[in-house]
Amino acid sequence: LDAAASTDTDNDGYPDEWNVGYSELDSTENLVLDVFPNDSACWLVAHDNGEGMCDFSMTMPQFTPDEILSDNDGTIYLFSSEHRSVYRWSADSQSYMNPIYVGEDTGISQKSPDLMAYSESHNRLYFGYDTGEITFIDLSGNLVEEAFANTAMSVNGLVSVGNFVLAQDGSGAWSTHYIFDNNGTITDSEDW
Repeated sequence: LDAAASTDTDNDGYPDEWNVGYSELDSTENLVLDVFPNDSACWLVAHDNGEGMCDFSMTMPQFTPDEILSDNDGTIYLFSSEHRSVYRWSADSQSYMNPIYVGEDTGISQKSPDLMAYSESHNRLYFGYDTGEITFIDLSGNLVEEAFANTAMSVNGLVSVGNFVLAQDGSGAWSTHYIFDNNGTITDSEDW
């Protein structure tokens, strides 16, 4: 919405550079250039860890996680629906890592998942929404949320079960349980 800048690689609201012929003085939104264009948790010089890198703890909000999960590599995932984020803690380095943003903010409305599950066999985080949508983030990929599957109603339960994902919603007689393979295909579903 601001003619002065259009590129924001890490999608944190702080542009990487000014558009040709524009500067900070032309910004209608009072934009400031991102000092850390590839780290969504940092954008100011004050967020520097003293070694030219982002200090992720500088912008960590105070929150109570909705879900806490861990993987075999020692990464702890702290999901906050309120912040539409998965904050990550590395047991190896004893420090925070760049958070993963989930959900959507259109400027008019916000959508955030309610549930998170970790699948070791898929190396993915799965997210369940009140719309019935299920998404995933490939932890060995670019950490961008992707569509996976849908249930008939709000996802009330979500868990990894071996090579599959089990989801539950309130449809059917009392509730329905769905088994999805790693492609998001329903392999089985049952009421009750």
